[in-house]
Amino acid sequence: MNDRRGSARSPRDEEPTPWCAAASAYALHALIDTELAAFEQHLTECAACRQEVDRLRETAARLGAASATQPPAHLREKVLSEIAHTRQQPPD
Repeated sequence: MNDRRGSARSPRDEEPTPWCAAASAYALHALIDTELAAFEQHLTECAACRQEVDRLRETAARLGAASATQPPAHLREKVLSEIAHTRQQPPD
């Protein structure tokens, strides 16, 4: 079950757990090791998060496939040429 923000909910108590918000980061492989282990443990207990992760992974795969296009052949040379002549800005 999802609330309006799209957070997965725990089937036990219908309230989002603190880990439910991490489903999107997990699906996109964006958790650090300690978070990864904790979230994977959470997944063993939370069917709603497992379903949310599956849906997010499917969506990410569709988006990736939809936007995968071959750039024009001359683009690489143009980009590398521009890089050679473009001064890097200092950090703010």
